[in-house]
Amino acid sequence: MSIKKKKILFKIIFFCFLMICCIPIVLYFSIPFFLNSSLFSQNLQKYLPLNLSWDVRRLSLTGFDINSLLAGSENKKTLSIKSLNLDYSPAQIFNKHIQKISFSGIELYCGLKQGEFYFQGFDLNEFLKQIDSNKTPSASKQISLPFSFEKLEIHNAVIVFNWENQSFRIPFNLEVILENNHLLKGILKVYPRNQEISAIFCLDIFNKKIDLDIKGSSIKIERFADITGFIQGLYLSGNLDIAGDLEIQIEPFNLISACAALSFQNKGSFYHDFKLKKYLNPDKQFNLDIQYLNDNKWKLSADSLFLEHPFKISMDQVNAWFNQDAEKLECSGNIQIGIKGSGLDFIPYFQTINPLILKQEFSAEILKNGQWDFKLKTMPGVNPFKPPVVKLDKAEFVINPPEIEINASGKSRMEKAVFKINTDKAELKSGDIFINIPYLSVSGKTAYDKKDNLYCNGDLNIKADIQDLKSKTHIKDIKAGFPFQWPWKKNNKKGELSALSIIWNKINFGDLKGFIYQDDTGVIFDGKHLSQIIPGFKINIKADSNLVNQEKHAQIKFSSIYKKTKPFNLGTIHKTAKGIEFDGLLKLNGVFNLDKTGVKAEMDAGLDNTNIRIKEKDMAFENIDLNFSISDLFKMRSLPKQPLGIEKISIGSININNAYFEFQTESDRSVLIEKGFFKWCKGNINAQALRIIPGLNNYDMILYCDRLNLAELFMQLGVAKAEGQGNVSGRIPVVFNNGNLSFQDGFLFSTPGQGGTIHLTGAEILTQGIPKHTRQYNQIDLAREALKDYDYQWVKLLMNTEGENLMLKINFDGKPSSPLPFIYDQDFGGFVRIESGKQLSDFQGIRLNVNMGIPLNEILKNKGILDYFNK
Repeated sequence: MSIKKKKILFKIIFFCFLMICCIPIVLYFSIPFFLNSSLFSQNLQKYLPLNLSWDVRRLSLTGFDINSLLAGSENKKTLSIKSLNLDYSPAQIFNKHIQKISFSGIELYCGLKQGEFYFQGFDLNEFLKQIDSNKTPSASKQISLPFSFEKLEIHNAVIVFNWENQSFRIPFNLEVILENNHLLKGILKVYPRNQEISAIFCLDIFNKKIDLDIKGSSIKIERFADITGFIQGLYLSGNLDIAGDLEIQIEPFNLISACAALSFQNKGSFYHDFKLKKYLNPDKQFNLDIQYLNDNKWKLSADSLFLEHPFKISMDQVNAWFNQDAEKLECSGNIQIGIKGSGLDFIPYFQTINPLILKQEFSAEILKNGQWDFKLKTMPGVNPFKPPVVKLDKAEFVINPPEIEINASGKSRMEKAVFKINTDKAELKSGDIFINIPYLSVSGKTAYDKKDNLYCNGDLNIKADIQDLKSKTHIKDIKAGFPFQWPWKKNNKKGELSALSIIWNKINFGDLKGFIYQDDTGVIFDGKHLSQIIPGFKINIKADSNLVNQEKHAQIKFSSIYKKTKPFNLGTIHKTAKGIEFDGLLKLNGVFNLDKTGVKAEMDAGLDNTNIRIKEKDMAFENIDLNFSISDLFKMRSLPKQPLGIEKISIGSININNAYFEFQTESDRSVLIEKGFFKWCKGNINAQALRIIPGLNNYDMILYCDRLNLAELFMQLGVAKAEGQGNVSGRIPVVFNNGNLSFQDGFLFSTPGQGGTIHLTGAEILTQGIPKHTRQYNQIDLAREALKDYDYQWVKLLMNTEGENLMLKINFDGKPSSPLPFIYDQDFGGFVRIESGKQLSDFQGIRLNVNMGIPLNEILKNKGILDYFNK
């Protein structure tokens, strides 16, 4: 080859080499400069409805790097990318293929406002309209990528999402692999609050479908407290597991299939006062399954949701079906609710033997404008469960599963709810007390008032019977209607409470009627009991309860003033009181107080100008005056020195006047007579302290007698008719044993130096049973004649009981006031009575010793008097 040709060839090679070397250099420096220029961005702005700015760092035959990219403005960012890297080779570029695409530091700004999704600083709707306008009728409906790639990676990316004036940052990473130019497979990992949720997806570009497999494990739900806090009063704490599958048709958009399963292990969640139960066993979780059926229809199933406060409630077998169209979302389903106990501190002994289980059906509708409606009703048919048995301390409560109906509606929040709960049978048993409730109903309405405060107005209606087998008490046909409202305040609306009959020991005492209503702090009952057996007897009752304040208490006050002018037979109250007549004034006042320390009760009773008579037994208690205060009604403990005054007591021939006693009831098993005083036989008697215990039939007491009229004493003891002056004093020990009276070494004597006169007639009892014409008979006959008019210097009476008789030994020292028809017969060896008109004997001094037996117990028993005191 000639030199000239060699030079030409060399120039050609050099030029090609220069072109090969310079073009990349020119591209490396000139194209980034052009892409970073304002001219390029202005031209690009014509096609995109937002501002774009970037810094192209490198463009070569093997790669393309953008250092930073910003869509929007600094104040209103739509998209921010710190770096974008494309790796390729010239051959791959020629074949429209990129080996790897890498994004790093992406921040995408979007949100939800008034139900519409948006990108910050970017009009999405306007952009979609522009795309639609650029379409041509001949454009292919098939979607295809302008280039292919092997791998797409996005690292350190964040979605900044705005909702309800709050901003949420959601970090994520994305890896995508392209298979056969139309199939994209990859994994998206989202890290909200450092909790990982992954989505494995497969995007079929050619068929315009995407499959998603979503999983999340042990998500700590309390880290989203600011989101769940949008529901006021809700706090969630625990671990959440998520698993779901989605298949979506992209164009036209259609959900082909979807299902999701959520498992929540609670660790202290609550909504206001409702607390979810904590489980240490990880198998005990709340499970929720969501499934897409077809035509915008969904099914939701849930179980194992348990509340522990305020009541232990389980919610199982939850099934719900959803259907949505352009105008509304509809929901219907059923749920099984079980009440298994109480989580309230003030009723810690509340438990269930057979839980209260209810099967409810519900429906809901949510309109496009936000208006919603909800209905819940007990499922029809026979309840297959056992009647629930609930125990509260020692009380056992059996109830038929109630029928529940709730209708609620609102817009975003609940505005109005109407509810009704009723059951046709319930029973309560506590010891010997049985309460039968054939009907119980609670109904009402909940809404918001003009000040936007939630309130509730309702009515409680109940029918019941109460029986106490121990006390033989039966309150029949109780009916109550109670109007209530919440928040708790005074309610001018009053309900009625009544009981047709109050029966004790088969005796119908009468009815109970009154009004029941709501006060500022509790429930008030104002009524009266009208006796059926005591004409005109009425007890006024006022009860109130404090249910709102922390110092919870209840109080029942009762009072009565009863004046009976005509005698009333107490035998109509109880057969043991047959023949006892009552008239006078009865006053009764009392109060029951219930607080956190228990139940306390006290009572004041009084009798004024009251008479009690037992005609058949010849007994009477006249003008009784009693003031009786019991400080503890349950223990029957009264205050000391309770006064009891009785103007006159008549027991057969015995008459007692101006009796006064001070006593105290120590318990229902003990009464202490602290002291006693009464007038008998024109003298005074004081009694020592005596404790009376029911069931104890042996009592000892000593009566101290002061200046008893001797003539009155003889008459009231049934010795004879007597008149005269003269008094005796002393003491009389009395024993009451098993219904019998006995006297032990009782003695009465006249005051030394003070004699008296006795006129004793009708003393045939002295000679009763003694044969006539005997020395004993004549001696007693002489004493009987002398005592008809006898002046004595002193007298002494000894009292003892022998067998059934009261033995009186009477010693007199004195003389008859006039001669006696007796003379001394030497042959007979004693005084004998002579015929009248013959010589009389003038006794200047005579000492009389008289012994007699009085069958006092037999007399009192024949009259039935001791039977009353022995009951």
